[in-house]
Parts: sequence; C-alpha cells; structure tokens
Amino acid sequence: MGDKARLNYVIPNDLEERLDVYCRQTGRTPTDVVRQLVCEWLEHDRHLEKAASEHPDGRRTNLLLTHQARTALEDRIIAEGHATVSAVVEALLRPFLASRAPGAVETVTLRLPVPVDLYNDFATMCSLTATTVEVKLVDHIRARVEEARAAIQQQKES
Repeated sequence: MGDKARLNYVIPNDLEERLDVYCRQTGRTPTDVVRQLVCEWLEHDRHLEKAASEHPDGRRTNLLLTHQARTALEDRIIAEGHATVSAVVEALLRPFLASRAPGAVETVTLRLPVPVDLYNDFATMCSLTATTVEVKLVDHIRARVEEARAAIQQQKES
C-alpha cells in the first residue's frame, strides 16, 4: 500500500441502485466515483450540505487514498462539522447522482414508531411467506395507493 490509507465508508441503501445504474452506464466503478467526488471536494472550496444520516445503513466498502488526502479529508470533516466519512460520502453522492442516474428507482426511507407486538406479528407473518418486512410493507403501500388512485379516477368520471 505504500503511502496509501484505507478509507472505510457506507454507500446508503437508497443510493446504491442509482450508483450501480450510473456505473453501468459509464463503465466506471463505484470506488472510482466516490474517490473522484472526495478528491474534488478536497480540491475545491465548496459548501457541502449535511447528510440526511450520520450513520447511513447500506453497503460497507472502502477505497485507497494517499495519507495526505485521508488526513485532509478527516480535517475537513471535523472543521465543517460533518459526523462521519459515510455522512460526507452520502452528501457527495446524493446531488451527483440526482441528474446522472434517472433510470434508477428513487426510494424514501421511513422511520415509524410501531408497537413491538404488532411488528413481531407482522414479521412472523412475513417469515411464513418468505418475504422481508420491507418488501411486504412496500407491497401493502403500493396496493393501497393503487386503490386510492382508482377511487380518485372513479370520482372524476362520475
């Protein structure tokens, strides 16, 4: 590795598909894209919005940077009040991918307070059908939205 240092970070779940679409379209790797964004941010004095999450859920990965770049990144994260390297990667990726991967499905992460017994019953039901809780919830929401759209359309027609 010589004068290289490993930088560990997370690609948030909601950006992973968009990043993969962009990489397939351009022939680049996710590591190359993240390295470019980090290096450009270090080279240019531009404001970076705070990330939506300090510790995003997603795919853990890493890349190699020079020790000098790694130190500069850590110093800037502290100076600008960002929480983590992963938060900075998320804040760099989100606007970059917004206009570059339009074919990807954009998602929203919801955090809902749900009584434990209700969640446990729902999770048990999902496990019996070999479906994850997330997939089952999305299917349920999609069905309710389609019902609402049909009802709205029916009202418009009457």
